[in-house]
Amino acid sequence: ALRITQEKDGACAEIRGGRSADHPALVMTDVCHGWNTFACGDILLVEGEPVIEAQGQVLFVAEDKTVDLVLLIDRAVERRWPGHAHLHLDFGSPSCDGAVLTAPFTGSHMKGDTGSAAPLQGRIRIGGPTSQTVELGDR
Repeated sequence: ALRITQEKDGACAEIRGGRSADHPALVMTDVCHGWNTFACGDILLVEGEPVIEAQGQVLFVAEDKTVDLVLLIDRAVERRWPGHAHLHLDFGSPSCDGAVLTAPFTGSHMKGDTGSAAPLQGRIRIGGPTSQTVELGDR
C-alpha cells in the first residue's frame, strides 16, 4: 500500500510504500510537484517530481523490496563514462511487456563539477528485485 502525507512545515509530500507502515520499503521525500504511479504485474513504479529533479523507485509488491532507478542510472553512467554522473534526469512514459517494466529516461551527464554537460538517454528494463538492465543510448 502507498501512503502519501504532507511533510512537516511545507507544501511537499512524502510517499511511503510497502507492507509495513513503521518500516516501509519505499520512501520518497520532497515530492513537491506531483507524482505518478504505474503498475506492471506486481511491480509498481512510483515517480516523484521534487524541486530539483525526478525521482523514481520501483516497489516489488510480492517481495516488499525496492530499487532506486536514479541509482541504477548513476551506476550505468559511471561504468560507461568513468568519473561522470548524471546532472539532470526526466522519466518518460513507462510500458509493460508481460512481467517486464520498461522506464525510458532522458537527461544529461558530466564529469566532475565543471565542464560541459552531454545529453543522456536510455531505458531501464525491470523484471524483478534482482533483474534490472540499464541501456544507455547515444544521443
